[in-house]
Amino acid sequence: VCPSCGSEPVASVSRIGGDDAGSRYLHCGLCQSQWHMVRIKCSHCESTKGITYQELEAAPGAVVPTLTLPQGTVRAECCGECGHYLKIVDMTKDAFVDPVADDLASVALDLLVSDTGLQRHGVNFLLLWGDPDDSAAEPAGAS
Repeated sequence: VCPSCGSEPVASVSRIGGDDAGSRYLHCGLCQSQWHMVRIKCSHCESTKGITYQELEAAPGAVVPTLTLPQGTVRAECCGECGHYLKIVDMTKDAFVDPVADDLASVALDLLVSDTGLQRHGVNFLLLWGDPDDSAAEPAGAS
């Protein structure tokens, strides 16, 4: 969770340049804070076993007008141990990636990964996928 506001991460960022080159940071979509997270490690259960990556790939010769990012810019880091995933945006592929905007722009990736049975860890601003909020109490009188 975000050390500043307590929100779940929206995505993780693989940085470029300087001392942070290649480092991974989780990104809070609520307050825009970033905090360090070891690479190739599940941000949900912190396991290093069973980590795989999935990404969208256009078919040869296909015209995909909505996919404008270089291949591999936005991937889903999937954990076979806990069954969760979180998107990772790679600044080495595109220095101008934005974790929040590119998360929304790659909603097709969420659909494909969720079809494999994995559940998204973290915030999704479309409120379609994510960890269920088991602690939320139902308001009085609601049915």
